Amino acid sequence: MDIYFPTKIHFADDAVEKVVGDISENFSSCLVITGGARTRGSSVFVEALRSLRTRLSSVLVIEGIHSNPREGEIIQAAKDARQNRPACILSIGAGSVHDAAKIVSVLINEDFSIEELTVERQGYNKIKNRNVPLFCMPSMVGTGTEISPASLVRIGHQKRIIFSPHLYPKAAYYSFKHIGSSDIELDVLTAFDSFAQSLEALTSQKANLWAEMYALAGIKNSLEGIKRLSVSGSSPSVWKQLSHASAQSLLAVANSSVGAIHALSDPLSGIYDIHHGRALALVAPKVLLANYEECAERYHVVEELISEILNLPKSMKLPEAVEAFLDGVAPNRKVGIPEIDLSDQGMARLIAESRNPDMEGAPKLLTDNEIESVFRSM
Repeated sequence: MDIYFPTKIHFADDAVEKVVGDISENFSSCLVITGGARTRGSSVFVEALRSLRTRLSSVLVIEGIHSNPREGEIIQAAKDARQNRPACILSIGAGSVHDAAKIVSVLINEDFSIEELTVERQGYNKIKNRNVPLFCMPSMVGTGTEISPASLVRIGHQKRIIFSPHLYPKAAYYSFKHIGSSDIELDVLTAFDSFAQSLEALTSQKANLWAEMYALAGIKNSLEGIKRLSVSGSSPSVWKQLSHASAQSLLAVANSSVGAIHALSDPLSGIYDIHHGRALALVAPKVLLANYEECAERYHVVEELISEILNLPKSMKLPEAVEAFLDGVAPNRKVGIPEIDLSDQGMARLIAESRNPDMEGAPKLLTDNEIESVFRSM
């Protein structure tokens, strides 16, 4: 099944063959961007790379992209790629790999600093339709960045947003038998982003009927898929459902926005390098509590879904239900996180960096006291 919006989305068990075929039919050279040892050793990376090397005249591999991708590694990747001038890019990995690849696709042909491309510097006016075509193959799903026109980059110790319609990848390929890792809780926390994005798109000030349609589907599929993943483990059918949830959540956001859950997660990832899904899970319940009166009518709809899918009491309000859900599927989400600086100075920084572009569509602007309460509750 192919969906165009505007990225071509291909869901199939033969996704590796499909992406290699699409690339080899149109290009003679390719840059493959991937993450660390876990992705390099994955069957999807090995199969795709082997097939590309038999069908293209040139294949360059850049590896080692970190979670919360760093400015320096993206600059170096673009520098290396510029020497080879690949005709296209294939990113294989989790969301951070695709985020990095989008920026590399710009910097191969454009002489900008990454800072110049950020939303705060109006980078969307600088990025033109000269990017190297990008194809994405997720090894984990949840963020939807493989079909998104946005990229999140860690500049120094701050997470920054780069956005442009020209950042949409050309195509994304979901191979259900190749998705997932050996760390089920990490997979769960990554997939939790689909739920968070869908929920925030549903309650955003910018929401519309299309956003609501995708958001409700994303909420249902993410809850069901995460429950199945936690109870029964990884399987192609689980990843089929969670792949759809990932795409649905991003399509919801594309017609709406995210909100305070994502806004408050950004400084946790930027300052403390906490994995994006884990950061979302740390702040989500308290943000929902702060938003409850503003969003009660729509939260009630989600409460019905959660009660039905997770067999929780119908009287349980959304903040408590999400906390209970996370306790069941990711009980170790708070284990091993860095010590958060909650001094006056540290808190002031967390509050200031929470007021980033992700907050713009929130159903209400959280006060400093509400933001502080969220961080102190983790």
